[in-house]
Amino acid sequence: MQSSRIDALSEGTILHAYRIKSELGSGAFGITYLAEHTLLNTLHVIKEYLPESALRDRATSTVTPKSHQEEDLFNWGMTSFFNEARILNQLSHPNIVKVSDLFEANGTAYFVMPYLKGITLHEWIKSNKNPNQQQLEQLFVPILEGLKYIHERNLLHRDIKPENIYITDNGNPVLIDFGAARLAIGNKSKALTQVLTPHFAPWEQYRSKGDFTPALDLYSLAGCMYQAIAQKLPEEAPNRLEDDPQPKLSGSEHEGRFDHEFLTAIDTALSVWAKDRYQNAFDFQKGLLGQVASEAPAAAPSAQQEAPVVPEPKENKPESSAESKSKTPAIIGGGLAAVIAVGAVLWFTVLSPSDEEPDQGDQVVQTSDTSESETSDIETAQVEEEETVDEAWLTAQEADTIAGYENYLSECAECAHQGDAESRLAELRQIEADRIAQEQADAAERERRQREQRQRDSDAQLFTTARQTDSIESYRDYLSECQLCEDRRNAQNRIGEIERAQQTAEQQAAAEEAARQGRQRDAVLWSSLDGSITGYQRYLNSCEVCEQEDQAEQAIAEIEAERAAMEREDALYAAVNEEGTVEAMQAYLDNCVRCVAKEDVEVALQMRLAQQAQLEGEQALWDAAIAADDVSSYQEYLTNCEVCENQETAERRLLRLNSSSDGLTVAPSGADFSNLQEAVDFALPGTVIRVMPGQYAGPVRIEKDVSLVGQGERSEVQLIADEQDALYLIETNARIENLTVRTNSRQQLSYAVFIDGGSPQLINNEIISDSASVIAVNNSATPRIDGNNIHGSRQSGIVIYNNSVGEYVNNLIHDNTEFGLRLETATNPTIQSNRIYSNRQGGVIIIDGGTGNFADNEIYDNEIANVIVTADARPTFTENLIRGSNSNGIFIFSGGSGTFNDNVISGNTDFGIRIENDVNPTFSGNTVTGNQRGGVLVLDNARGEFENNTITQNLSAGVLVTASGNPTFSGNVISENEQHGVHIFDQGRGQFTNNEISNNPLYGVVIRNGGSPVFENNRIENNREGIGFLSSAGGTVNDNDIRDNEVYGVVVRGDSAPEITNNRIRSNQQGGVAVLDNGRGTFSNNTIASNGFAGFLVTTGGSPSVVNNEISQSSESGLFIRDNATGEYRDNDIHDNGFSGIAVRSGANPTVVGNSIYMNREGIRVYDSGRGTYQNNEISGNMNQAWDISDDSSPVRQ
Repeated sequence: MQSSRIDALSEGTILHAYRIKSELGSGAFGITYLAEHTLLNTLHVIKEYLPESALRDRATSTVTPKSHQEEDLFNWGMTSFFNEARILNQLSHPNIVKVSDLFEANGTAYFVMPYLKGITLHEWIKSNKNPNQQQLEQLFVPILEGLKYIHERNLLHRDIKPENIYITDNGNPVLIDFGAARLAIGNKSKALTQVLTPHFAPWEQYRSKGDFTPALDLYSLAGCMYQAIAQKLPEEAPNRLEDDPQPKLSGSEHEGRFDHEFLTAIDTALSVWAKDRYQNAFDFQKGLLGQVASEAPAAAPSAQQEAPVVPEPKENKPESSAESKSKTPAIIGGGLAAVIAVGAVLWFTVLSPSDEEPDQGDQVVQTSDTSESETSDIETAQVEEEETVDEAWLTAQEADTIAGYENYLSECAECAHQGDAESRLAELRQIEADRIAQEQADAAERERRQREQRQRDSDAQLFTTARQTDSIESYRDYLSECQLCEDRRNAQNRIGEIERAQQTAEQQAAAEEAARQGRQRDAVLWSSLDGSITGYQRYLNSCEVCEQEDQAEQAIAEIEAERAAMEREDALYAAVNEEGTVEAMQAYLDNCVRCVAKEDVEVALQMRLAQQAQLEGEQALWDAAIAADDVSSYQEYLTNCEVCENQETAERRLLRLNSSSDGLTVAPSGADFSNLQEAVDFALPGTVIRVMPGQYAGPVRIEKDVSLVGQGERSEVQLIADEQDALYLIETNARIENLTVRTNSRQQLSYAVFIDGGSPQLINNEIISDSASVIAVNNSATPRIDGNNIHGSRQSGIVIYNNSVGEYVNNLIHDNTEFGLRLETATNPTIQSNRIYSNRQGGVIIIDGGTGNFADNEIYDNEIANVIVTADARPTFTENLIRGSNSNGIFIFSGGSGTFNDNVISGNTDFGIRIENDVNPTFSGNTVTGNQRGGVLVLDNARGEFENNTITQNLSAGVLVTASGNPTFSGNVISENEQHGVHIFDQGRGQFTNNEISNNPLYGVVIRNGGSPVFENNRIENNREGIGFLSSAGGTVNDNDIRDNEVYGVVVRGDSAPEITNNRIRSNQQGGVAVLDNGRGTFSNNTIASNGFAGFLVTTGGSPSVVNNEISQSSESGLFIRDNATGEYRDNDIHDNGFSGIAVRSGANPTVVGNSIYMNREGIRVYDSGRGTYQNNEISGNMNQAWDISDDSSPVRQ
């Protein structure tokens, strides 16, 4: 990528139907942009004609020549720029770039090409140090195919070099940058160094009148191949004319890795003289592939054999022979420009031979001799005339015509009526002249009306086409091409309507995006509800779009009504339980509304009524059991008793009788029990219940410390419940192992496992729910859940609430409709070594004061976010892998916080970490990489502490801070992100200390739109730009190392005003500091050294305060002030710069006071209408002179 141009169009500028996204590169003749089609949303490359002979008005973006003297040069180049676009539009070849659109705007020209994603050959060569022959054939043979295609059309490229060969992501090489405008200006200005690239241009291209053939392009392409093999540049052509120092590839150490014929072909194409090279791409191609060329190398083709040509214009010299035709193929841009210069537009056609002179060999010779008979006839006619004069006059009068009187006057001898004849002849001639004049006037009027009608019809067709297309471009086409323009006002009005509609659409899109994000946050809030009034009220208080507002309010009303009814009913039921009387039971049955316990009360009532009768029978049964005193008699009593007054005694007696037993076995048949609930009810605490393969009906309720252990494969031991909780563990330390537990509930919400207090263990089970959460942990429970496969819920995999804790290890938690794991209301579990993935709303959500310790988990491929922390939650995450979410990796908002250490957060669709709404989490030692919208996003007053993290290779930026976000970043490595290292905008702030910000393709740090951070003691290096302050940005930059960036170390523009102090700004390739476009700021006590071009550049209205800095060892000027810039420059030490200590030009008007300016090539140079006030400066020890002031400049020296 070439260096940035300060006069480039800004991001978001609308051109035609395209929106500028970024600058791709620039050169001496124009700027190339990446743009998006505003309707099709497709990416394109736009090339803008903006040569050094022109300036851009920053307020209007209009481009104009710098002066009247350069206007002709500017227009000349733009004409050829158009020609280049038209030519490329006509070309169609997979290895030649194509132009898809061409238009004028801002006083200059633009053409549009497809956006190719890939790298240049220059980049490919740097990353492929030892290519093989097959790789080079795959790259260069297709390029030769492209050259054959353009050479057959009589075109040359003339600037083939590694930077102009593009290799797309699918490996297809494409020849780009046909540079017509560059060549045209080069020819016009005679600045030939601007139209060739040393090392790749052959000798004939250095000459002012070279005879250019296809061998020129083949030389340049062979130079590219030489560099790819030898890993160095070929020798420049002028150095090869006498003793050629260019080493041959054939016979070198490269043989063996490459065929001898392959290397010989490259050496041949690199011959100094065109006649010694291949003369066409086909022969070069065959030479590379080891085939015999037609006659390689041979002399240039003859005029009879060559492709179509463009004739060279002559001045006042007719072309009469074949020798007057050029034998040189047309060079894109240059050849056309030469033709355009003499007013002709020739589109690469074969000119016909000059018109031949008429054949002079068969002429007819006539003589003028007169015979004697002819003389006799003349004399006879004269006699007859004298005898018939009066008759001729009468004949003339009778005819009364011009011809008649003319005959009379020509034939009369005496002409007695000559006066009358002449008078009448004059009258008739006047009459005839008037008649002819009237006919001509009538014809002209008819032609005018017909022409006007044709113009009106043409205008109507243009306007009809515009209305059918109904686009800004079509109406502008009408306005530029119409003749009478009767619909001018309608076209202008419609353009205004469409532009307003586009603006409205963009505003609507922005509003819809804001609403979408609001709905997404609402969805997270809604999914976090626990069915309580508090939860619904929290949603109503915090929602943004509030699509479920009515549903939440209705739910609150229903819960309140249900609660009141339940309270009344609970009071009646409490009386039943407390009194146990027939009256209390009957009162409940008579007055209950929901009657939840109706069946139980009815049964109890019947039991109470029948109790007396039953007691007598049960007493006899008990007496028999006492008498027998064996297992069967006690089991018979327990099975048949109803009131069971002696139940506890019977169970204790059975325990003693079974004390030697080895537990219980449950099987569909042939075991102690076939029903799990009966086995659990029978078992005493400590009993191990072996469950054999089979399907068992739930629910199973366990309130004692027993163990259920599946025998065999767990998939064969199934506990299944319909419309109820499959397993209900109440205040127990039970152990559930090696079972498949499932609930099927469509009518009501049920859990597969509900843990209500206690410390149970779930070990190695398959647990599935197609209803509510798979596992619910409640009431301060402390379970151990280990090695289970937990999935399928319409809610969450595990929900932990009401002060519950426990250990959750080695589980698979996946494919649940809401979250994999949900923590709320003061929970603090240990979550370790689990895989939590493919849950539709999120991997983990922690709300309502939940905490928890998460370690060594893999949380991935979840939808809204992998981890969501909100509502006063404070978890700890350590050494987890958090990746692949369809939104954010970690999302913290609305009061959430927590500690995140040593995690890997990668490959998420939006951001790796997103924090907002005044939260303050801590992140330390994490790796944040490969996230598609950015590494870390901090917004909406969020803070956060980020220490010793590695934030790298994220798309967009590594860190984004906006909307009053105010984080602290310390000791982080922020590198190799796709655009910027740190991007702070829209009032973003923050403290950045001791970070390494490097190798980012655009800015290491970019601050815009009111951003105002503090950067101290950071290393900002090897980015394209170091720090950029754009569009009213501010902030403090203190004690940083800003060095080795590709363009400038610090850029300040667009009314930005930062404070830059005590920094070391060194070895930046184009310059140390650039202040432009009304940028301001304070620069003090900085060391600005060894930068390219200028140490400190101020231009286009820049006005900084530069005090007490050291500015030294720049390649040209230490301080360069131009283009109406101002500013105050005091007490600086400016020395050892390559040209001027201070250079002032183009209307700049600085105040320069008290500086030390020494050991530069010259002290202060003021030229090209430069001004300024210069006072008390010490100027000494410079190589040439202290002052260099041009005649048109007016500095004030005191």
